Amino acid sequence: MITRNGFHKYLLGFGVVVAFALLGCNGPEIMGCAPPPPPDYSDASRLLEAYAAGERDFAGVDLSEAGLRHADLQGANLKDANLTGADLTNAALQDADLANADLTDANLSFADLQDTNLAGAELKGANLLGAHFGNANLQDANLVNAHLQDADLQGANLKGANLMDADLSSADFTNADLSGADLTGANLQGADFSGANLQGANLALAVLALADLTDVNLEDAVNIPTQLQEDFDASKLLEAYAAGERDFTGARLSGADLQGAGLADVELAHADLVGANLTDADLTNADLIDADLSGANLSGADLSGAN
Repeated sequence: MITRNGFHKYLLGFGVVVAFALLGCNGPEIMGCAPPPPPDYSDASRLLEAYAAGERDFAGVDLSEAGLRHADLQGANLKDANLTGADLTNAALQDADLANADLTDANLSFADLQDTNLAGAELKGANLLGAHFGNANLQDANLVNAHLQDADLQGANLKGANLMDADLSSADFTNADLSGADLTGANLQGADFSGANLQGANLALAVLALADLTDVNLEDAVNIPTQLQEDFDASKLLEAYAAGERDFTGARLSGADLQGAGLADVELAHADLVGANLTDADLTNADLIDADLSGANLSGADLSGAN
């Protein structure tokens, strides 16, 4: 006969078995029951199915070499994810969190990364051609040898980013923050830095031909090209020209007196020549594209072949 006390113990034991059964445990394994393993999102198709079903947390996922062309992963949590060599061409990654993610050699050409968090991300050698990074956070990101031709980085945060030997030709950095960034050896040809903050940046060996540096902040920047230095003037231009230098793109020469100067083949694209005196100057074949010549005196100057 079961006593009242024994019946209560029976019910309690039965309740424990039922509870563990609901957790997926049974038999002698009850005491060692472990939670179910986390879902495996290492397969791209499985991850996309989960995303379509409403899942957004994929932190730490391993998707190296994954094919994610045109993938929609807006707002996804991909912190610390391994995406080395992944193909994310034309992917939608707006507002996604890719902090400290490894995107070495990944293809993100024409991807939309507006407002995306890429702080501390590894993007060495990545293909970012034509990608959209408007207002994205790339602070302390590693972009060594990255390809950013024609990329849109308007308003992006690139504080302390490593852009050594990166190709940034024709990229748009309007109002971007590159303070403390390392641009050693970077190709900045034709890039737009209007209103950008380059305070404390390193520009050693950077190529700045045809770059737009209107209203750029170069305070405390190091290895600034001669023509961009605050004390650059007409005498220093003529001295450098005589020594064989021809590229003075973006030079600050407002009010400079260059009367009668021989400057054939000189490159003064995007230069500030407001109010400069260029009377009788030799500017044959000179490059004056987008130079500001407001109020400049060009009477008698030879501009044959200039553009």
